[in-house]
Amino acid sequence: ITVCASARLSAQNIAFSAVARESIMRDPAFQGGAYYDSGRRPDIGLAVARMMAHITYLSEVGMGEKFGRRIQDAEEPRFGLE
Repeated sequence: ITVCASARLSAQNIAFSAVARESIMRDPAFQGGAYYDSGRRPDIGLAVARMMAHITYLSEVGMGEKFGRRIQDAEEPRFGLE
């Protein structure tokens, strides 16, 4: 069942979709799609697919705002060592 779709996807979006589908199907709890009556759901695969989808929803600017590198506290910079 298609819930929603766009008129056209780029090759990159098709690739992201393929990875998302694969993450769900490779979750052992997916059980070939017969998981409804088992009490187990492919939650890990679904979570990974959701993370992949979230990446595709953000623009380049949005990605920079959410994940970009910036000084957190310019007055007192903090450094981490490993």
